Amino acid sequence: MKRKLGSLFLMVVLVFSIFPFTSFANDDFPRYESLLVSSQQAKINERVGFDLYAPDSAYFMLEARLTYQSPQGEEHVIELSGPDHWKGQFTATSLEEVGTWQLQSIYLYDDSYNSSTFTREQIEQPEDYDFTILNEVQEVDVTAPTVDAITFEKEQVQAGDFTKVTVTASDDTEVEWITLGLYNTTGRGNNHVTDFIKTEDGTFEATWWIPQFTDPGEWRVDWIYAGDAAGNQYNWDDYMGEYPTFFDTIQVMNDNPDNTAPMVSSIQFVNESVEAGKDNTIQLVAEDDVSGINFLSVELRNEMGQRLYIDGIYPNEEGSWSADFVVPSYIKNSTLKVWNVYTQDNAGNVDHQFYEEEYPVGFDTFLVVNDNDDVNAPMIESVTFEKNSMVTEDSNTVRVAASDDSSGIESIEIHMTSPTGKGETSTALFPNDEGIFIGEFTIPPYTEPGEWRVSKIIAKDFAGNVLENMYSAENYPNTFDTFSVENTEFDFTPPTINKVIFQTPEVKGNEEVKLTIYAEDSQTVPAYIEIELVSPSGTQMLKGSSDYLDESGLMHTTIPIPNDAEYGDWFVKHIKVIDLAGNEANYSYSSEDYPAEFGKLFVNNDKIAPSIPFVNEVSDNTTIITGNAEPLSTITVLAGGELLAKGQATKDGTFTIEIPSQKVGTLLTISSADAAGNESKVVTITVSDKTAPKAPTVVKVTKEMIAGMAEPQSAVTVTDQVGNVIGSSKADEKGSFVVRFIKQKNHAILFSNATDAAENKSDMVEIYIKEARK
Repeated sequence: MKRKLGSLFLMVVLVFSIFPFTSFANDDFPRYESLLVSSQQAKINERVGFDLYAPDSAYFMLEARLTYQSPQGEEHVIELSGPDHWKGQFTATSLEEVGTWQLQSIYLYDDSYNSSTFTREQIEQPEDYDFTILNEVQEVDVTAPTVDAITFEKEQVQAGDFTKVTVTASDDTEVEWITLGLYNTTGRGNNHVTDFIKTEDGTFEATWWIPQFTDPGEWRVDWIYAGDAAGNQYNWDDYMGEYPTFFDTIQVMNDNPDNTAPMVSSIQFVNESVEAGKDNTIQLVAEDDVSGINFLSVELRNEMGQRLYIDGIYPNEEGSWSADFVVPSYIKNSTLKVWNVYTQDNAGNVDHQFYEEEYPVGFDTFLVVNDNDDVNAPMIESVTFEKNSMVTEDSNTVRVAASDDSSGIESIEIHMTSPTGKGETSTALFPNDEGIFIGEFTIPPYTEPGEWRVSKIIAKDFAGNVLENMYSAENYPNTFDTFSVENTEFDFTPPTINKVIFQTPEVKGNEEVKLTIYAEDSQTVPAYIEIELVSPSGTQMLKGSSDYLDESGLMHTTIPIPNDAEYGDWFVKHIKVIDLAGNEANYSYSSEDYPAEFGKLFVNNDKIAPSIPFVNEVSDNTTIITGNAEPLSTITVLAGGELLAKGQATKDGTFTIEIPSQKVGTLLTISSADAAGNESKVVTITVSDKTAPKAPTVVKVTKEMIAGMAEPQSAVTVTDQVGNVIGSSKADEKGSFVVRFIKQKNHAILFSNATDAAENKSDMVEIYIKEARK
């Protein structure tokens, strides 16, 4: 019996000496299927690649690594990244690494805390995975890949379908990876494409699935990155200006896009009153018209501004949405009500409604009962630094001891500054197991040397009480440490601005403008920029800021244009720029000294129609129309609906327009239009009669009457030598008239003229009475 037990024990020992101990304790332990080592003979500076195929089993793989023994007998761990094909690389950089490197073990770890270690003795033919570093130096690759073309398999594609994206790229050594982003130029939608695979013809292909509910329109490349084995990287993005001609575009078709976000019509709480620290349930009635609801969240607030966020809201059996939540113990006696609701559907439509002023009828509130209100902010007890001396670009660890009397500390933020305040760094702190708040920070390069100290601490507890303390040399607590920074390359020169470009030189209200700022610094690089634009009248300002510096050394920012932005050319008024060392420069500009290298932004945002033009009288003698209208507006004159003439108002609003003379009674319609195309209401002018009638033709004269011809319907008047009217009459439709008057003496001299309906008077005609004696 003892011999049998001994044999069984020996078998067990042999099994576990051949296979990893954990591998057969459970079939779900992680395993690998193959390992590929590329370039098993490599020069110094030449990469050795590893591809370990270890697919997920019952659990997800979290970690994989290889351990090699160097020619000097030291262990070297190579971390791999997955999933499935776990890849890594090693590059020798010195002669000390020349020789054969032997694989010692393969380690795998999954998300169920299972691990497997395969030692060299357990790996079949481990020498197949060894590699040798030759005593030869490979020239270092410092050149980034180039991208020569991006094409789409289809010219147009239906939303929800897919197409192939092909990238033609090259490199001195080898392009290792490519990723790119796409966006819809005419509507909503953006996406990115990864997992490019190298094809037999040397191009790179990937499949792009178009979002199902996206807007129709033209999609184009937003950005692309390509990296080689040496770590060099190519990048292009839409900020860089004109779209490359060798980048294709693709038309996405969609007859049923989803443009409407979900709506929430009712929010109810199961309990009308809840003790702090206890549960409540929220119930929502929400709906979406096409793609369906993807996500809901609700923020509650009380009168003191305390917040409670509720997410994890899911549909229930009744068809509404609900979630259980805990009212934190630090919420004070108050009423919690809905502050805002965030909704998102599966098409990406988002609605974020705030209810600070008007509270919807269908939304509930509930009372919170709390007999232990927290009214005191946290207290800071001490600040210590792991290092009391450091150099720039080095990291340090700060530890803060703090306390709170009731609800507990939610967050701490600490700021440190250089002796003059030029240099600054900060970090957020998080508690460790002992309750000490810890954070790591880095001192920027080229920054000011000397003794650095804490300048500000912001601490907030869960009850919403906030401590914000500022510190200087005069009030610095003796429980706070300081640290010194050494730097022999301190940058004291502020940056300069060379050029500003508006990527979209014309915009309308509710659009955005992208700016590229060419900033230069002699020692470091620009780190932060603020730019202010001014409207044509100088009454409106728009501001933008950025800390984004691309690889070309350019800074970019985006400024939203409000709906009421003033129409016309906007200029750069002020720029503040700070470099990495904290040096600050401020530049102001005016129309008199505006740099030629700076662009202008035209805001085409005029939506107000001009006032009705004022037009002076137009008669049948008029050949020039005059009046007043909106300055620089275009004046249009129509006669009978046909264009008669056009002109432009001057800067002071006056206008002068030549026209051919018009008949009396002609209707002219006159309007003005501004540069934005807004048109005024029309003013209608009737052409007046300003032409005097011809003098009457007298064909018969007696001592008591005259007769003759005059302008039809005109009034014919006869006056004596002193100007007294002695008679008048109206010419008939043919112009004939007879004027009778008191009998006059023979040889008397009378005068006659005609007056038309517009009160225009003809010249006087002299009448000599001479009758033969009877």
